[in-house]
This record gives sequence, C-alpha cells and structure tokens, in this order.
Amino acid sequence: SAHTLELLQNLMTWAQTQTNRIKINKQVHAISQLFEATQTVCEMQAQQKNIHLSFQTQPLHVGFFDMNTISTVLRNLVTNAIKFSRPNDTVLISSKIEDGKLVICVKDHGLGIPNSELKDLFKIEKMKSKKGTQGETGTGLGLILCHEFVQLNGGKIWAKSTVGQGTTFYFSVENKSESEQ
Repeated sequence: SAHTLELLQNLMTWAQTQTNRIKINKQVHAISQLFEATQTVCEMQAQQKNIHLSFQTQPLHVGFFDMNTISTVLRNLVTNAIKFSRPNDTVLISSKIEDGKLVICVKDHGLGIPNSELKDLFKIEKMKSKKGTQGETGTGLGLILCHEFVQLNGGKIWAKSTVGQGTTFYFSVENKSESEQ
C-alpha cells in the first residue's frame, strides 16, 4: 500500500507539471541550506543500509531556484543513490560553478547504469523501475519528476555512469550572480 501511495503521489505531481499547475517561486538560497534539509530527510534511509552521506558544502555557493521543487530533485537523487549503493558505500553530494551555472552533483559507487539506458532516463515513454541492491522498489517516476522540476527552474539534468562502478547525476540552476544581472 505504501508503494501504491507513492506511485499515486508521483502521478499527481507529474500531472500538475503537465498542466502548468506547479507554482515556481524562485529565490536566492544558500546551497548549504538545501544540503542540510536533504541530509535531515535522507539520513535514516542511509543509516538503514550503512551508507555514509558526504555533503561537501561550499559556503559561498548560492543558487536562484524554487526551494520546494529543487529540494524534491535533490532528495530523489540522494535516495536513488542510496537505493543503488551497496552497504558501507559513500554517496557524495557536492556543488560547483560551471559555465555560469551552479551544478549540483550526486555520486554513488553502486550498480551503475548501462549506456543504452542513460539516454532514456528522463523520458516518460521509456519509464521503468529497477530494484535496488537490497530489493528496494520504486515507482519509476522519480527521475521524470526531477527532469520536469529542473526544467521548470531553467536548468538541465544529466547523468554519467559506469556499470559496476556507480553513477553521478548532475543538475544545474542559476547561480546568484547570474540571476542579479
């Protein structure tokens, strides 16, 4: 029933994005604030698998984005990284400035994604759910929502992966200095 409820909530959220009912309220936020909120929410799940979450905060990194949607994106990427990591692994969450954008990275050392699947990760028509390293299930909609929410904030999302070595998800948002121009 919990799985069905999660699927229903994700479908409702996705439907809202498709009908332009999600309100985006972009403001300036410190990335450290986003990281702290995500760590609080994800820490218990990580502890259950003995996964270490390493949030590498850059105090001067500030983004211009909607906190509700971007925190959902980061939370989803971190929980996916936990799901596909093996016990005692580390999930690294960091930020960097690249090409005038603030880029947030979530890196795991888990199962990895075959190249043939990378290009279709964010396509609703290619949506599929995979089991995690301990049989964890999902709805298959999480990455679709991440894509929608990042786009609503004017950013991009992408991934790089090596099967058996892990995956790094990246997404970009405006940095503060760019939004002030």
